[in-house]
Amino acid sequence: MDKAKSIQDEISRRFPGMGDRLEVQVVGDDKDSKLPDIKILGRSGDSLMVRTSGDIENAHFADMINDPKNPLTNEDLRKLVDRFPKRWGKFAHLIGKLKH
Repeated sequence: MDKAKSIQDEISRRFPGMGDRLEVQVVGDDKDSKLPDIKILGRSGDSLMVRTSGDIENAHFADMINDPKNPLTNEDLRKLVDRFPKRWGKFAHLIGKLKH
């Protein structure tokens, strides 16, 4: 089963009635990532919703930086980039620029 169909089936299972109103497209597949890059397109009217796993990762990264109790530090980010360069390398330019 292809990944787009699998994701669409999972959406249908979790949110009955939504699967027939959405179209899932896989636009990239990083073997190191648990989530493929996807687009979810709304089928109703002219509205179009696009959400990719990259958007989710960026939002998660922002949450990590701004966590009030345990914010991501420059040293934490350096370790992540060194250990997982394919996933975290896109944030390497921020080493030394984080608040902590």
